Amino acid sequence: MPIALALSIFCLVAVSAQNQDRFYFEPGAENPGSFKPPIIFVKSTRDASAYDTVDVKQGSESDLRFSIRLRGQCPERYRLENGHISVGDRVPRTNVSFQVNTNNRSIGPDHGQGWDYFSFAIPFRMPDIGRSPVDVCNAELKRADGLTGRAKLLREGFDIDFARAYQAELSVQCHKDAVLFHEDPNPYGNNGYLPAVIRCLPTDYKPTRMPVEPKRTPVPDPPIESVSVLADPAETQGRQCPVNVTFRGKITAGDNSAYTTFKTEYRFVGENNFKSDWMPVSLARGASKSVIWRRFIEAPENDRAGAFKTPGGRVKIPVYRGWMSVEVKLPNGIKRSERTDFSVDCNVQPRIRTRP
Repeated sequence: MPIALALSIFCLVAVSAQNQDRFYFEPGAENPGSFKPPIIFVKSTRDASAYDTVDVKQGSESDLRFSIRLRGQCPERYRLENGHISVGDRVPRTNVSFQVNTNNRSIGPDHGQGWDYFSFAIPFRMPDIGRSPVDVCNAELKRADGLTGRAKLLREGFDIDFARAYQAELSVQCHKDAVLFHEDPNPYGNNGYLPAVIRCLPTDYKPTRMPVEPKRTPVPDPPIESVSVLADPAETQGRQCPVNVTFRGKITAGDNSAYTTFKTEYRFVGENNFKSDWMPVSLARGASKSVIWRRFIEAPENDRAGAFKTPGGRVKIPVYRGWMSVEVKLPNGIKRSERTDFSVDCNVQPRIRTRP
């Protein structure tokens, strides 16, 4: 359907919510390869290291040119009256009207199921993105990867795409004619967005010297790679207390440690604030050392509420449950092993003798 576009001088009629499901529009061109959103140019006029001005041309060169596709259909027994598009979220909005075939009730082929394509231009207006295009460009400079990245952006320029740069509202009016009767047109339409590109133009930025990125000192591998400990045995049963429980630890130095030999200290820690003394240990790069601690476990107090094990036997002794861990000093902290749990049951099992 041939379309002629012209600037509209009237305000939009509000489209009720129930009428927002008959006509639709979105950005698009009949030939997808020819679709080009309008470009907003930003330049530097004072300090080449930052942007300060939106470059608005004079006359038609400043126009914003959009391509959209549109489809929809009036209700039964209605015909198209007129249509227009409003652009912008601030008053005054820019209104563009387009011609429709008043003998039809549909826009687009297949009774409004297919798309018709339209192009139009409006005088320049700032995008509806909540900030100035100048701020958009300078914010991107701040995000650049160091001084070198910032200088590259300024020398070469860059684009930032906004898919929702402008708010837009479509309004299509449909009317119903009858003999000796003409009903006032009803508005139908929908809301959407139009895209734009903010182009931050190259500047003549020439630093007095090429910025040099600070050298990052690689973080050395920690001198201790791992610390572990196991209880031997993890469960002690049927032995009269006190008993000794052996804890076997292992400390391993890193293969890429900065120390040829790392001299440090370690200790064993456990439940109830148990702590051994700090003990010295030296580890060659990549080597391991085994450490041992034997812990003296007393019998817990009798559980006087417990049951007798056998008639005439001793009162049942609670099972002692604890844990142990190994701590190793580092130049800037402590490295700890996972805890190893252990238990000690001091209830001696009675010997059962067979009769001869």
